[in-house]
Amino acid sequence: MDERSILFIAYLYPPVGGNGLPGVQRSVKFVRYLPLKKKYVLTLQPDLYPDFFSAINKVPLPINNEVIIRAGAIDIFKMLLKGRNFFTSLLSKKNRTHHTDIAHSEKPAETGISDSGKRNLFGTLKNIISDILTFPDYSLPWMIPAIWQGKALLNQKDIDVIFATGPPWTSLITGWVLRRLTGVRLIIDFRDPWVSNPYVFSKGKLRESAEKYLEQKIVTDADIVLLNTEELKKDFVNRYQFLPENKFVVLINGYDEFEFRDIHLRETKEEESDLLLTHAGSLYGLRDPKPILEAIGKIRERNIRMAEKIKFRQMGATKLDYNVKDFVAKNLLYENYGELGSLPFTECLRHMVGSDILVIIQQDTKTQIPSKIYEYIYLNKPILTISSKDGALGKMIEKYEFGDIFEPHDIEGLAGYLEQKVSDKEKSGTLKVNYEHREAFDVRNIANQLEKIIEDICV
Repeated sequence: MDERSILFIAYLYPPVGGNGLPGVQRSVKFVRYLPLKKKYVLTLQPDLYPDFFSAINKVPLPINNEVIIRAGAIDIFKMLLKGRNFFTSLLSKKNRTHHTDIAHSEKPAETGISDSGKRNLFGTLKNIISDILTFPDYSLPWMIPAIWQGKALLNQKDIDVIFATGPPWTSLITGWVLRRLTGVRLIIDFRDPWVSNPYVFSKGKLRESAEKYLEQKIVTDADIVLLNTEELKKDFVNRYQFLPENKFVVLINGYDEFEFRDIHLRETKEEESDLLLTHAGSLYGLRDPKPILEAIGKIRERNIRMAEKIKFRQMGATKLDYNVKDFVAKNLLYENYGELGSLPFTECLRHMVGSDILVIIQQDTKTQIPSKIYEYIYLNKPILTISSKDGALGKMIEKYEFGDIFEPHDIEGLAGYLEQKVSDKEKSGTLKVNYEHREAFDVRNIANQLEKIIEDICV
């Protein structure tokens, strides 16, 4: 196995952090622990990542002697806008040059289109072009340069397997195209569902059809399709019944003990008697902290002093359809809620270490397990999960007894849980658990599974 070589196609790679971190971490962990002779990573130039990704993940590169190829991007949409602005500027200069002549000329004929109409027409065209040029996602400008550089690399080096991970889905398309061009074996890694993702709203039937077509072509041509939960595998097996079931393999996420090597201090300013809850990761869509806040509000109604001991801290972006701080103010929960914003990964880990309870919010999704749970498990701290019990996350929590889980509507149950934890901490001074099945989620064991998968398809 040590003689094998692999090309990772990973649009997300350090220094990306923030809401791109889960995608980054899966690739980084496999690069760190796969015992292959040579590892290559095809990714994006750091200065070209979209603004919504934070370049705060300052880990030393390379991770494990991998060769990193940074492809550029061809942003046609930006080029079109620059062209439009250039011609608009030329026309403006021309109008100013002939201003005097125009002032003395006859009134020009009416076009029948008002200025506002022209703006609306341009806006519509802009949206159409934007939809086309961001299909299947925001990373499309990277695809052609990535294919170009990936093809050159595959022609030069003796690479045994391509490992393409998504989202973004452009990475999977890039891997698929390179497979078609070179015949190199292909592993496709779905970290999330694509065509069946409950967090993604439809952008029209035509786009949905195109996405379904692409997913089917990619899955069909791949040698192995990796899914990170059993429920996601079932979703794919059901959708692609014409393909052999053994093509679809579950490869879970896991924790990396190496990431905690420098984490020792309790990084919190809260009083030791307070009960500190921390949620790591973005809040958006159905990931809504309102059930916890409502539970604290209910406790406040019957015991203000106890409620004042409960602190909920959010690490990461907050993009909900309402203003959380307004909700907090309306319900007099100023002292109970705080936002820390996007932080470097190491700092996030320190805040986790300094917390009493670690929170997961994952509503109305059956196939996904947020990767933060694996860091939570490693820390052996109480985990509070707000999710349905019949999805992938709920089944995992109950099977391995990783903390407590409540349905989002069970506000009274949440309130009782928090009251009990406040009492437990007052009695013992700390909250500690010992997760019996923790080692099953050590990423070194998971990398060994990937090693065997690669060996099987390369024989």
